[in-house]
Amino acid sequence: MSCEPCSVPNASAVCDASLSCAMGECNAGWGNCDEDASTGCETPLTTPANCGNCTTVCPSAKVPQIRSPFLCGDGVCRCDPDANVLDGGTTVNESCRITTGSAARCNAEGICQCGASYKTCLRGEYCGYFTQIVSGGTTFTGSRCTCNSTDFGCRANFKCVNNAQCSCDGNASCIVGTAPGAGQAQCGSDGRCVCNGASCPEGQVCTRVGGTGGTANQARCVCGASDYGCDRANTQGSLRCVGGACFCDGDLSCRQTGNNAGNVACIVAGDNAGRCRCGSTVCGPGEHCRANGGNQVCVCGTSNNGCTTSQVCRRGSTGAWGCQTP
Repeated sequence: MSCEPCSVPNASAVCDASLSCAMGECNAGWGNCDEDASTGCETPLTTPANCGNCTTVCPSAKVPQIRSPFLCGDGVCRCDPDANVLDGGTTVNESCRITTGSAARCNAEGICQCGASYKTCLRGEYCGYFTQIVSGGTTFTGSRCTCNSTDFGCRANFKCVNNAQCSCDGNASCIVGTAPGAGQAQCGSDGRCVCNGASCPEGQVCTRVGGTGGTANQARCVCGASDYGCDRANTQGSLRCVGGACFCDGDLSCRQTGNNAGNVACIVAGDNAGRCRCGSTVCGPGEHCRANGGNQVCVCGTSNNGCTTSQVCRRGSTGAWGCQTP
């Protein structure tokens, strides 16, 4: 006995265990996105709404996103190289910018490039335009790669998913520094790295605890290869891991607990993006602000001082923040 001849839309037909006709593999470029075998593989995977698979959505022309939609080509989201306009005498790409004034262009690979130096973004990122008082009353305006119009972009080897989240891209993207034992570093289904069974905060990855045997081969969550994550208890807001460094995340993350004085800011653009500004002073990486008399000063952890220019403020193995030599 055999199946009666049958056809399934955009898919191969096979016999199931009961010798009934059933849906086999989808044809190239098509997906069973409604998970209904009776409709076959009904969805083309060549559009910005379903680019390469049923869940990838390319950046679209909607506020506060970009001004002209991305294209879908070869199963990946690409900026539109033909969406160029003149703005103040400068050519800018409308599929790579979210507001007037952004320095943005689309390269030959369909990837956006942002800022005065046209930094190449990760695929799926585009150019955000930011204004921030940096120090001494100076206003900085500029463009940078972003995944959701408000962040600092994704770390290397990660990917920007659906205009919203920086996600790991395979298990290898979750390893920094010395690789832990087999299976200790994995990319979770939610786009976050999993180290020794523990899901890391967004943007953090795994490194080996140290040593050469037993639990020493296990993994722990870190932001960079030499820190112990971005958790900080003595500020009113938390830090986040961006591109391998702990960045401030809003003004409260720069303000020490119990310190309600003003004149404290998290810098969001320019060369000092992600650092705290205490009064007119730009702090070093990882430092925050503490009131000292009528002034705000940069400090590291619970100390009364900031780090020297040859040091950085990091979270150590005990959970305490302190000045370390890179």
